[in-house]
Amino acid sequence: MKRAFERFMGRLLAGRHAGDENLLARAPGLAEVAATIELTSPAFGAGAPIPTRYTQEGDDRFPPLTWRGVPAAAQELVIVVEDPDAPLPRPVVHAIIHGLSARAEGLDEAEVNAPGFAGFGRNSLGARNYRGPRPILGHGPHRYVFQKRRCVRRCRAAASWRAVNSSVRTSAAEPICA
Repeated sequence: MKRAFERFMGRLLAGRHAGDENLLARAPGLAEVAATIELTSPAFGAGAPIPTRYTQEGDDRFPPLTWRGVPAAAQELVIVVEDPDAPLPRPVVHAIIHGLSARAEGLDEAEVNAPGFAGFGRNSLGARNYRGPRPILGHGPHRYVFQKRRCVRRCRAAASWRAVNSSVRTSAAEPICA
């Protein structure tokens, strides 16, 4: 019964999406910043489905990530994972990871999923963890956007999406995080 109701709601909301225009990467001030950081995952390719292991239907683990092209001025890195296809006014934030060294070249799956990992900010559910993909039944396929931001000074404010969004929008000319 519960799944049938969820499927009904998913179909009812099928045409509603938060939209790409509401992603953190589209915030004013970021559009002008050159995207120099290349972010990839050895677990899946760009545009490919996220393997079940990294979803709520699997082990709900944060996937391993690698990156390159971090500007020399970066002090810290922040990763934000959003779902722009959620039927809400804003994308669902599945994870915020902050306090990453600008000199690191990736994020190991074992490290980020270890008990007590302190780098998680608050996601859309208010929890300091990763919640993997699980779209509403019947709503259709969803995309999950992994975004990497460099910070030119420490981003203590990265504890929540609202704080990251606010720090990014602070100054279009020299954003704290870009």
